[in-house]
Amino acid sequence: MTPPQDFSGSPVQVLAKAAAVMDCFTIDTPVLHIGEVKRRSGLPPTTTARLLQSLVAENLLEREGENYRAGLRVLAWSASAAAGSDLISLGAPLLDELRDETGETASLQVRNGAQRITIATAESLRSIVCRTRVGGLMVMHAGASGRIFMAFDPAAFEAAVRAGLTRFTPSTVTDRSLLKKQLDDIRRAGVAVARDEREQGLSSVSSPIFGREGRLVGTMSVSVPSFRLDEHSEQRMVEATRRTAAVLSGRLGHVPSVDGTIGETRARPR
Repeated sequence: MTPPQDFSGSPVQVLAKAAAVMDCFTIDTPVLHIGEVKRRSGLPPTTTARLLQSLVAENLLEREGENYRAGLRVLAWSASAAAGSDLISLGAPLLDELRDETGETASLQVRNGAQRITIATAESLRSIVCRTRVGGLMVMHAGASGRIFMAFDPAAFEAAVRAGLTRFTPSTVTDRSLLKKQLDDIRRAGVAVARDEREQGLSSVSSPIFGREGRLVGTMSVSVPSFRLDEHSEQRMVEATRRTAAVLSGRLGHVPSVDGTIGETRARPR
């Protein structure tokens, strides 16, 4: 029989102990005294105190005297998870429709720091396709979806710049001034088209998805082999992607502004 692994002192064990502390906080008990955290976690008092200090430093908990509550970082994760859940449940049928209309792979993506991550996809049924893997991470500055995040979320642009505007192909834009000009054009158009920026032969079309308050929550994209993206097919995919993204935004509670400004909205009454 294989003996149980000893994770004592390992990163896995530290993470498990930190999770035990975080698990003490629930919707019914959002604020806890330090003594109650020690009791609920079942950890040694010194270990609990040390973990609480580290979790506060990482904005995972907030401290008010001897009491603790979930920190802003946890709230951001919660909002992201909720948005992702809604995007998948409401967006999956629309991905199938967009895939069938364009004949190309359609996907939903959300931002993850300086990267973007695919959360749902409907793969093209054609023999030559561009595959997008659920859970796959991609850079922000190369590709239509990343351009949308940078155009409508200043934090995404700054994160991408800090991470470095790496050149992947001759078409990758690495000049910050030129990139900012292109993002201005994307904001006005409400759609981005990228050709061979992340990989030769791979092109994409993407539009923003907004939530109730007009906040960017994700992107709707079509990935297409570059040889199939001629002038006619590009216009068709632009219109289909922009329209489908707008439908999903509406289902998430987004109401466009009366003057047509993209991303500036009022919340839909419940």
